[in-house]
Amino acid sequence: MNELIYPYKREYIVANKKKLKKCLLESKTQFLDVKIAILAGSTANEIAEIINIFLLNYNIRAKFYISEYNKFYEDAVFDNDRLKEFNPDIVYIFTTFRNINFEFDMNTKIDDINSKLDEDYNKYVTIWENLQEKYNAIVIQNNFEYPNYRLLGNKDIFDEHGLSNYLMRLNQKLYHFARQNKKFYICDINYISACFGLDKWHNEKLYALYKYPFDIFAMVDVAYNVANIIKSIYGKNKKVLALDLDNTLWGGIISEDGYEKLKVGPDTPEGEIYFNFQKYIKKLKSIGVILNVVSKNDIDVAEDGISKTDGVLKKDDFLYIKANWERKDKNIVDIANNMNIGVESFAFVDDSEVERDIVSSNLNNVGVAKYDLPEDYIRILDKSAYFEQTNYTEEDSNKLKQYRDNVIRENYKKQFENYEDYNRLVITKYMGNEPTGVGINDNFEELYD
Repeated sequence: MNELIYPYKREYIVANKKKLKKCLLESKTQFLDVKIAILAGSTANEIAEIINIFLLNYNIRAKFYISEYNKFYEDAVFDNDRLKEFNPDIVYIFTTFRNINFEFDMNTKIDDINSKLDEDYNKYVTIWENLQEKYNAIVIQNNFEYPNYRLLGNKDIFDEHGLSNYLMRLNQKLYHFARQNKKFYICDINYISACFGLDKWHNEKLYALYKYPFDIFAMVDVAYNVANIIKSIYGKNKKVLALDLDNTLWGGIISEDGYEKLKVGPDTPEGEIYFNFQKYIKKLKSIGVILNVVSKNDIDVAEDGISKTDGVLKKDDFLYIKANWERKDKNIVDIANNMNIGVESFAFVDDSEVERDIVSSNLNNVGVAKYDLPEDYIRILDKSAYFEQTNYTEEDSNKLKQYRDNVIRENYKKQFENYEDYNRLVITKYMGNEPTGVGINDNFEELYD
């Protein structure tokens, strides 16, 4: 649903929650059902409704348990028949800096502050361990955003008597726990609040009236991030990025300007924007995202642009370079078929609204965000969260090689009716040497099982 694709309109989502939920339930036929308990330090009904909308858009249908106001510790640690009967798959600890009691002044001994820090951290560890022991549930925990004041000014962040410093150190303890414990994830509201703007984030009137811990429109951003963690946990990330070339990976149109006049590289302001976008794309590849080109160009012209410009991305960074005059949605389907994966695993980046509309209309499961200004490409692609990381392994970094090897194997498989024919060719024609593009030691018998 376009209204839920980043950059979304927060005001529209807040005002149309029921309408969006109804449309999503009617437009989708198959859902993964998940039970989510929200144990909150503040009012949580609103955020549960918005999380539900984003999850429905990912084909996940959630049922919610919401704790009583500020009873997150009691619900987690003590016996609770309602929560036990609910038996959550996921528990979201919805707390903020407002749930931290920090009453120190400049005369407080640092040892006393550190003792309180350990006490607060151990309180949360007790919550997490009880939840995982009782329910074997996935736990998502908010970290702590910076407060709406700095009593010590700029010193607040580095002096132990400052609340900002205290929250920063408490966050570091949370991160250490997350690194050491599977099925435990952080929702980074410290980052989300910075992007939203702390002055807007902290809405004292809404807190006084309704105990909303932050601005109601900021709830959209937090709900979106929680939903992205959950969809990643359940394997609903995108895996493949299909990229246009002209005015997407470089500035200019190669068939008109020639590769010499394309704008990409650190030497000009416009070229540096595209250069930095390519660097970001290269980093996506390093975490296992498979890159492909889908461009309306002649193949030799497209490859000239990739190999001969000062861009970061080169031919070997892509699994397929589909440069032709076919429709881009058809090229995406062809790549998906060759990779033996569904088109729902693809995200598509193109500066052309026409091309984006064609792809999203014909392949509605492909991730298609709105890319207009090149200086916004990184932000939009990054916050679209197609590739949210929850369970990264070393194997993910080798995915391109794995897919490339699979393509080679499939191409060779098509040339022979059985393994004996292939083996005979190797022995008679190649005299024990490796045929170009594939290793003899690869276990080709498996192809014919």
